[in-house]
Amino acid sequence: MIGFVTFNKKNLPKNAHKLDVWLEKYVSNDLTEPQWKKIDGLLKYLEGRGIDPTWYDFMYSPDFYFNFDQRVIVPFYWRGDVVGYTGRLFENAEKIKYVTEVQPGYVFNMDAQNWDRKFVIVTEGPFDAITTSGVSILGSEINDTQRELIEGLNRQIIVVPDRDKPGEKLNEILCSKDEFFN
Repeated sequence: MIGFVTFNKKNLPKNAHKLDVWLEKYVSNDLTEPQWKKIDGLLKYLEGRGIDPTWYDFMYSPDFYFNFDQRVIVPFYWRGDVVGYTGRLFENAEKIKYVTEVQPGYVFNMDAQNWDRKFVIVTEGPFDAITTSGVSILGSEINDTQRELIEGLNRQIIVVPDRDKPGEKLNEILCSKDEFFN
């Protein structure tokens, strides 16, 4: 059984602020035209995924480094501290979709698992975890630390892999190990 798990605090991308800060400027027309278009694109991206911007502490940065000005930032929390993030491209472009800073063994959305529920839904990606109020292993492979953190919730575990090749791989791993999740 896992002992004490901790993750180091991490910095977010330069000038990253919670989306509500940007939305206030967006609504009051207190942004430059390019910034307004970026926030509008970010909101349309979330809407296209069926996600309300108030469901999570989404962030935005106007920084051009790794094209963060074209990404919605999803901060990773552990016991209230930011310990990493992912930035998802919200504009159609021939660039890397995700830029992620994550520590080994981290499980996304564990901080939101504080109510008494019968099930925990485990997804590959953070947007699916946000949508289902579940957790995410941030990929298609799970390690022992992640497994033990999820099992430590003491709930029935429902794994919902993506419907793609990596999701099939995760499903095969889970099905081949009868006792993977107790």
